[in-house]
Amino acid sequence: MRFDQRNLSDIVAVPVAILAFLALGWFAIHASPQGADTYQARLQANAEASLSNPAFEWANVSVLGQRATLVGEAPNAELRDLAKRRVLRSTGAGGLLRGGVISVRDNTTLAPPTDLFDAHVSFSGDRLIVRANSTGPSDTERLRSILAQTVLESTLVDASFDYVGGRPAGDWFGAFELGLESLMALEFGEFSLSDVRLSLNGQADSIELRDELTGRLARPPSGYAVELDITTRAIWSATLNQEGLRFDGVVPDAALRTQFKRLAERFYSDAIVDETAIRAMDTTNWVSGVRAALPSFVTFQSGRMSFLGDGLRIEGQATETAIDNLREDLVRLGTSLDVRLDITPVLTTLEAFSNLDEGERPTIDVCKQALEEAEARGGFTFVPSGSRLTRESGPSIDAVLAVFERCPHVVFQLEGYTHNNGRRIASISVIRARMTTVSDYFIARGVPLDQMVLTEVYNGRSANEDDGSAVNRDGLRIRVRE
Repeated sequence: MRFDQRNLSDIVAVPVAILAFLALGWFAIHASPQGADTYQARLQANAEASLSNPAFEWANVSVLGQRATLVGEAPNAELRDLAKRRVLRSTGAGGLLRGGVISVRDNTTLAPPTDLFDAHVSFSGDRLIVRANSTGPSDTERLRSILAQTVLESTLVDASFDYVGGRPAGDWFGAFELGLESLMALEFGEFSLSDVRLSLNGQADSIELRDELTGRLARPPSGYAVELDITTRAIWSATLNQEGLRFDGVVPDAALRTQFKRLAERFYSDAIVDETAIRAMDTTNWVSGVRAALPSFVTFQSGRMSFLGDGLRIEGQATETAIDNLREDLVRLGTSLDVRLDITPVLTTLEAFSNLDEGERPTIDVCKQALEEAEARGGFTFVPSGSRLTRESGPSIDAVLAVFERCPHVVFQLEGYTHNNGRRIASISVIRARMTTVSDYFIARGVPLDQMVLTEVYNGRSANEDDGSAVNRDGLRIRVRE
């Protein structure tokens, strides 16, 4: 069988023509000056566009010919590899004939894993604020899916993600979902998931819901721990702030309402607003707790005391002696009432330091003025013939503690005298014991051992015989060591 010569020429010519056409097209795109520049710009633009996701903010890419170079500090290996794949596929499948990026040079470095892989979710008005770590887009999508399935459609979600490495082993997403579901059941609150520790705090609308959530969170994913601080609506509360003292909620009878207010008035001189109502109650064991705590609570700088149905909660800011007095009163109460304290110690404000800038160290003269101001608040007083401080010492003790804190560069000395203006105060042993009591108190609250020096007890002498200054009526004086 023979091929016609013309047919054979056609068979050869057609493929050659096709190849020539492809070569011409390749030259027009890749080799001609105008086409090459245009195509180079398109490859660069496509490569940059492929990394436009926030997960790749760390990455920079440059394209030369059909070869790309990736630089930057990648949060983790997963994101680095994903960035390389995206650049490689940014303009088609790649290749000499089909065009596109044919290789990606990896000049990236890996950032060290984060010290704490965490997520934090809280309410801000009608918005849910979500700030979470993520190892990449797949993690982010999973977190967004959990949010979409758990959060009510009417809730606005403000979510942002920080891409890092080091997500803990185990069911981290399960722990996140458990925390989010529990938070959404509360009236308000927040939760955080830091590595393998889940913390949730907020307010439930009932004791039953609080107990249900407590039981649910007692079974977190394997290897994870839970910290809870869930309260319920207060049945009765006392709130102390700059506006005064305010009572809210309900009490079982009018006599108790009057009793609480009169007790507060004995120890608190500013405005008191009583908005409590009368309602029969199943339990009144909390009443004794309020009676015991109220005198010390009203000396706080700010705070809230509330009865939550199954216990008393006291929180706020107070000086050291106010906290000590409260704890002492609650110990004396001696009942089975559950009392929870969340109190932050704060320093007494002294006028001598009022003109100092934040962080400014006071001069020795200013420290002396502050010490005089502290002693003017009543000084140290003790039980008769004993060495136990009385509560009347509280204002001076707190003020002196503030002086020690603000004047760490100054050394003070504690002096003891058996006489004052010629009148005998106490024996040498009693004065020495009182000096030890005061010294131990300040050291226990963080005053350095070398910031306060104890002198000998001056027997038969008064302070005003030495320098004309007054001494505390119970035989002690603190002054700057010259």
